[in-house]
Amino acid sequence: MMKWFNLLDYPFNEVYGGSIIRVPTMKPYNGEWYIDPVVDFLVFEAYSLMPDAGLGLMVISGPKAGKVNVVFPNSSYTPNTRGLNKRWLIDNWKKFFYRDGEPHQAWIVSAGSLSVLPNGDEWDIPDA
Repeated sequence: MMKWFNLLDYPFNEVYGGSIIRVPTMKPYNGEWYIDPVVDFLVFEAYSLMPDAGLGLMVISGPKAGKVNVVFPNSSYTPNTRGLNKRWLIDNWKKFFYRDGEPHQAWIVSAGSLSVLPNGDEWDIPDA
């Protein structure tokens, strides 16, 4: 089971690709932000597409799912890792991610393996 953490209490210094960040919408919809009251973002490896990029965030919920929200600069990495530095994300929240929200309102879950289908069946990969 995946465990959600408030971003400020996230026990790791890095956020890696595949993690999900959930934020509440902080203002009425006006065409600029997201129509849903809560939006999920997938952390993805933008550096595989753009050589000077860090990680990025892609919307994965609601009618704007699939939209790239932001690509972070290389300075967002923790040195010697390919992880988004949690402290950098918090300190640069309004500049790079969400100017109307606050980091304490965000929730995060690390990527994990799934073994259960939506109907509750556990799934084992069949032997070849």
